[in-house]
Amino acid sequence: MEENTLHDPKFHFEPKIAIIGYEAINGYYGRDECYFSRHTVRNGKLGAGSPLTMDMVRDMLKLVDVDRCEFSFKGQLPKPLLYFRDKGTLQLVWSCDRPVERLLFKEQLDIPTGTYPIPKLVFSLSGESLSVFAITRKKPIHDGTELYHAPFMNVYASGKVCMGDATLHYRHLDFYEDIIAFVEKQFFLSVFTHTNHDHLLNGNYTELMLQMHETMHFEEALLLPNHQLLQHVYEN
Repeated sequence: MEENTLHDPKFHFEPKIAIIGYEAINGYYGRDECYFSRHTVRNGKLGAGSPLTMDMVRDMLKLVDVDRCEFSFKGQLPKPLLYFRDKGTLQLVWSCDRPVERLLFKEQLDIPTGTYPIPKLVFSLSGESLSVFAITRKKPIHDGTELYHAPFMNVYASGKVCMGDATLHYRHLDFYEDIIAFVEKQFFLSVFTHTNHDHLLNGNYTELMLQMHETMHFEEALLLPNHQLLQHVYEN
């Protein structure tokens, strides 16, 4: 947002909205209370006031550059968290390391819904846009960690996830930990329906998934490089 003073000769400003704060001293309930009203200004005259709502406040915050934290952590930073930014667009990057997961597939596919081994993953949430990548389990995670294609349908070669009918509306949550859990749940509860590129696994995807069905170990040699590093996810 470009900053201009009210006295800048290049610009002419006219008042349109006024906010007035009221303080009740020794009010009806015996305590001090505050009240804010919003007034439109027409031809330099103050109009009738209406209560200032939270929606109005949110709209005003979009017009100014302020540091505001809409969410918080429950305590110590969660170990899977790799990166977060909550100025402007919320961005969370975290790892997900569990050996198996139940995957849902469209009935018309030759892959049955069931339990499958999965690699260690990196999720990146930016606003309500989700990306997912695979990484190896043995090496420690750092900025130069090599990313691999996540072996899931509905994921583009860039890592971005096509969520279909699933939504990532998390504004009702208060904590980053709950957002992470919610996003993972939405991802794994979505139905995998189609492929968006040919680099899901090193081999025929359908055949490999049938071989892994109901097994407990994911063979990392099947992963294909994404040609990105973890630091590239932070920069997006």
